[in-house]
Amino acid sequence: MLPEIVAVSAEAINYLKDQKNESGRGDGVDVKDFGVLYMTDILVRTLMSLDAGSFRDDQNPFLYHAKHVHIEGISAIFTLAVMFFAPKLRKFLGMR
Repeated sequence: MLPEIVAVSAEAINYLKDQKNESGRGDGVDVKDFGVLYMTDILVRTLMSLDAGSFRDDQNPFLYHAKHVHIEGISAIFTLAVMFFAPKLRKFLGMR
């Protein structure tokens, strides 16, 4: 799992460097958005062994769902996990 985290961290560093180079001044990065990108990539890479590529493609489905889910409490976290990993089970359990 550690090599995957290191790889995502390297992509995050490159993303931050690119953001600085684009503006020329290093105006900064929205920490909330950066956190969503980073955590999405970490979770997808470590849990599913897939490359979400959130730093390269802001239109990927993992990132879309990560930005549009509001989590409150343990039940919402469980619902989110079922939504990503077992979507057919969601209907069976009667989840929205």
